[in-house]
Amino acid sequence: FESLVWNGEFKTPMSGRVLGWEYDTEWVYSPKGYEEGIVKIEFQGEKNLNFNGFKQPVILEEGGNYELSFRARSEGISTDQGLYFEIMKDSVLLRTRQILGNTPWTEYSNKFTIPRGGRFVILSLRRYPSKRIDNKLKGAFWLDWVRLEKVTSG
Repeated sequence: FESLVWNGEFKTPMSGRVLGWEYDTEWVYSPKGYEEGIVKIEFQGEKNLNFNGFKQPVILEEGGNYELSFRARSEGISTDQGLYFEIMKDSVLLRTRQILGNTPWTEYSNKFTIPRGGRFVILSLRRYPSKRIDNKLKGAFWLDWVRLEKVTSG
């Protein structure tokens, strides 16, 4: 396969370069480095977070069909709003299923199409705040790999 995500297997240090993973280092839930190609993100239960602190810009072909796949697990994600990947252009092109609570290593896969007039997208690990104010995010989330591939139709 040829993934369009840079360093999707987390084999090299994440540097926050232009076409690499960007992550928010000022928050306690920023990635704690990479161990054997795994990224761990921890949440301390201090805020009802609008999390958008792990993302990467990607250039795709207009009108192309794509598949996003990743492998993740969670432990103790404590709220009614979990983590998921989102692909944005001017609007949301793809939103994966939320990962909540305790989830063993699972592979996720989703297909989507890039509209005409759009090539540059943002791939983000997201979490919107809960509507319950006291729903403060706590727990841990791990990523093993992230892939984005062009799919031929037919």
